[in-house]
Amino acid sequence: MNIEDYLITNDGLKINYNFQNNNSQTLVFIHGLAMNIDSWHHQLEHFKEDYSILAYDLRGHGKSSKPKDIKYYSLENFVEDIDTLTNHLEITKFNIIGFSLGGSIALRYAQLKPEKIDKLIAINAPYTLDYVRKSFFYQLEAARKMPKMLISLGLNKEPIWKYKGKLNTYRKCFLECDINAVMNIIKVFKQIKPELNINVEHLLIHSRDDEIVKPEPLSQSHIFIEKGHHYVIAQKPEEVNNIISSFLKKSQKA
Repeated sequence: MNIEDYLITNDGLKINYNFQNNNSQTLVFIHGLAMNIDSWHHQLEHFKEDYSILAYDLRGHGKSSKPKDIKYYSLENFVEDIDTLTNHLEITKFNIIGFSLGGSIALRYAQLKPEKIDKLIAINAPYTLDYVRKSFFYQLEAARKMPKMLISLGLNKEPIWKYKGKLNTYRKCFLECDINAVMNIIKVFKQIKPELNINVEHLLIHSRDDEIVKPEPLSQSHIFIEKGHHYVIAQKPEEVNNIISSFLKKSQKA
């Protein structure tokens, strides 16, 4: 059963989600900053036969609400959205997989709600903004001031997951994102202190050549992807999917 719908949060926002329920273990996918559900295309297609899949657009992204007030973008808001969705869909326990910003949210959720998590996988997740390279902020500021017509030159209407090169991937993100929401989220995350006391089974995946997040894992449960850039879930989907699959299956057998 495939459900595509909106859910209203406690603070009145619409969250767009897609739930493919085949009565098996659930994987919850959380995308990165300035992205949307489509960024997980390779993973959703790969895992949909063996797992129930919940993917959603973060507040401020994709087809979800994009409020202008910064108060809507606290880390606690992002965590509560996961609870709101899973409770509504009657998912009592699940595996959580987050990319970039989504990985940071997944890590925080696991700290606060370990009883709801089977396994956690974070991919190129910055634990705080201290782990984000300064060059990213320069690029973001330049994109914020640049007319979208210039950003769009040479780009087509293909979805984000079809872009393999770094430059065009980020141009596509900047073109389609709500820049006000992105800047508000960054302001909020500047206040977060590093913390990684995770009491659930977890795996941290890092691209060795990540141009945005410094690949400095804070846990022994980590693995590096050689020659991978930040958006590695589309650049090297087979390798990423195999790593995720092996970790989930190994855990099931333990």
